[in-house]
Order: sequence, then structure tokens, then C-alpha cells
Amino acid sequence: MEPLLADVPREFNRIFTDGDGACSLHSLFGRARRDLGKRDIFCEDACARGAATLEAFFSDGVRGEAWAILRECVQNNVWKELVWPAVLRGLKRTAQPVERNVRILLQLLQEEEGLWQQLVQHVDGSLAECEERQACLLHVRDSFKDVCRPQYAAFVERLAGALGWLTESPTCEALGECFEEFEDELYVRGTGRTCRLPRVDAPQTRLDALFDARLEFDTIRAGLLEFQGRELFAVKETVRELLGGEFAEVALRPELMQSATALEALEVGHTAGDDAPVWFWDAFEPLYLHATTSGAVVNGWRTAYWLS
Repeated sequence: MEPLLADVPREFNRIFTDGDGACSLHSLFGRARRDLGKRDIFCEDACARGAATLEAFFSDGVRGEAWAILRECVQNNVWKELVWPAVLRGLKRTAQPVERNVRILLQLLQEEEGLWQQLVQHVDGSLAECEERQACLLHVRDSFKDVCRPQYAAFVERLAGALGWLTESPTCEALGECFEEFEDELYVRGTGRTCRLPRVDAPQTRLDALFDARLEFDTIRAGLLEFQGRELFAVKETVRELLGGEFAEVALRPELMQSATALEALEVGHTAGDDAPVWFWDAFEPLYLHATTSGAVVNGWRTAYWLS
């Protein structure tokens, strides 16, 4: 790092901004007011200009596609980093400590009773949906474990091949080692080095690990069915084709039927808190603009400073 730091000044002078909560605007666009005998940086009408810019920023169809992409990025950050944590805090659905800006926003949201109730319903529904999907996903993994047995080896290997696990490449998923070494210890892959490889009769490859019934290798079995978005449809289609074709004779066996049924019941889902409801921004933007451009104070803290 020394060559990179060679030209970096090692001493800095502290310069104040106006202190009205718009410090980022003053520091970026302001000018030093030494001629007035002040030692700060000031941008004329910073809050008013910020408000006008934000209003244009949140408006649809402004400045073309690039502007829209930037606006969406900012909206996602506000939702994920401020709104979602604030609602979870208000519902007492998280024990994690939250930042002061989240606590301030929570109070502002709760003062808007109609908006708050809509947010509560959305968050409760989103959490319930994710919990239901997680239960379905666990059922898929548990039932697939019952299929990973010697009597179904041909089906499992054929499925692994259809999903890309089996290739002639030496680095392919199935033929790769099912363990990793760290500080002279061997750990099962996919466990975050929390599960040591059994010392007795341990499998060597991921494909072998599929058929080892010990709990240590559940992550390997789950890894075969790791899917997101459109890939889930492909997995379902592959299982249907195999059980309706070359493996039709064993398709009615209980383990295969239960696994296929569990897979069919699983739907594509998203992580709770990823996306704001479509109605949210029209209701939230006036509140957010007022909080970031006015002199409002919550519990002694300037909202313009903490929410901008």
C-alpha cells in the first residue's frame, strides 16, 4: 500500500458546513465563506434546490433510461436500508440493533396511520410467504434425501447429468471433492467450515456424497437442487420427463412420488424485503421529501440530516 499512499496528504484540515442538515449538498456544491469572516462551506438555498432535484428525481420519465435506472437504485436502497428495517423494528420482528436514522423514520411512518397500516400488512404478508416457501423448500430437500438411495442411483445420476453435474470436465460439480481443507482439518463443502468430514468411510466426490445418508452431507444433496427463478421450471421439467419416460417403472414408488410432489408444490420466491409494493412510492415520496428538505426535528434530531 505504501506506493499508493505516497502522494496522499497525511494531514487534513477540518472544514465545517452550514449545519442545517444538508451537509452533503454544502460540501459538494458550496463555496468557502472566508470573505464574510466565516470558516465554513455554504451552498445558497441548498435545501430548496435539493427538494426540487428530488422531486424531479422521483418523477417518472425524467431524463431518459439512465436517470430511471439511477432512480430505481436509490429507491431500492431507501427501501432496504431504511423502510424495511424500520417496519421490522416497529413490529418487533427483529432483535438486531438499528441505526438512529431507522428509528427516526419509524416514528415518522407511525405518525402516518394509513401508510403505516398498509406497510404492516405488506411486511406481515411478505414474511409469512417467505416462511411458507422455506417450509416447502425444506420438504423438497428432506424428500429428495429419501431418493438418494442405492435403489434409485440410476435416476439420481441421470438427474444430476441433466442438471449439469455430470460432465467429462475434471472440475465439474459432481466429480469434484465433497470436502475442503482448512488448517489441517477437512470440512464438508457448503457448510461454511462448520461440519467436519467424517473420519470413517467418508465419500470423496460430491456424487458419492449424494448417497451417504449421514446428516453431514445434506448440504451436498441440497446443492443438487439449488435453483433460482427460471431454473426452478427447468428442474421441474427435467423430473417430469425422467419419471414419465425412462424411469416410468419406478415413478410410482413412494419416495419418488413424494419427492416429485414436493418439488411441484414449490414456487419461485424472493427474499423478504427485496421489493417495495407498487403503491409505496406514491405514498412515501411526499413524506420523505418533507423530512429531508424541511427543518423538522424528531426527538431532538434533524430529519434532514439523518434521512438525507
